[in-house]
Amino acid sequence: MKDDSELVDAVRGGDLEAFDELMRRYERLVYRVAVSFVSTPENAFDVTQTVFLKAFRGLGSFRSEANIKTWLLRITHNESVNWLRSVKSKEDTHEPVEALADVLPGKGSQETDLLARERSEQLERAMGRLNERYRLAVVLRYFQGLDIAEISAVLGCSEGVTKNILFRSVRTLRESLSQMA
Repeated sequence: MKDDSELVDAVRGGDLEAFDELMRRYERLVYRVAVSFVSTPENAFDVTQTVFLKAFRGLGSFRSEANIKTWLLRITHNESVNWLRSVKSKEDTHEPVEALADVLPGKGSQETDLLARERSEQLERAMGRLNERYRLAVVLRYFQGLDIAEISAVLGCSEGVTKNILFRSVRTLRESLSQMA
């Protein structure tokens, strides 16, 4: 099994199957990040397709010492923001949190399901209040499990700044959620 840099080199050499392998490795991650910004799974799918099209076209300028995963996530963020800017109606700018975390209400009682759904909706509204950069940091850290170094690379800032962004994001989410309670 080839590592990412070998696949990138193979794609640059004209191997389309190598690009297919890169897509298989990262399409779920790209989709999950996109769905945290755009309103529907269909829109996230469109953003994901655009990301991989831009990645394919831009592999010639990709610096081999960089991390392909981080590069794809930067493209994903930029394309998601572009999509948001192109949308005239800002009624619902992201998918419910259940889609992000792959968490669905349990098969418990109706009351339990209702409470879980209400908490998810509150978290969704609170996430919607975060600015794009803060929301991206939260999604990458808490929903996708990326480490601080990877998030820093995606955001284009130091690890200290990333930690500060995450701290402020969580504090803002807590404040928003406490006001909703």
